[in-house]
Amino acid sequence: MEIIQQTTDIRDIGQRLHTAETTIGVGRRALHDLLRQVPVDEQLVESTRQAITDARLQRNALRHELEQARPPLRYAGSSWLR
Repeated sequence: MEIIQQTTDIRDIGQRLHTAETTIGVGRRALHDLLRQVPVDEQLVESTRQAITDARLQRNALRHELEQARPPLRYAGSSWLR
């Protein structure tokens, strides 16, 4: 039962990580389009930059959380060292 819960947690973290990365990509494209407009809306540009920054912070936190949630790798090493 513990393994099922752990797998569900890892899957949930992965989905949230994917959402954060998608937000970053969409935000960067939107920012690029906003900066190409002739009358640049500075307030909209700043709010888009803030959304990208928030998504990056969330992505970094989720990456750390995912590393903590994954089970440790079992490496026995080379047999000649035993």
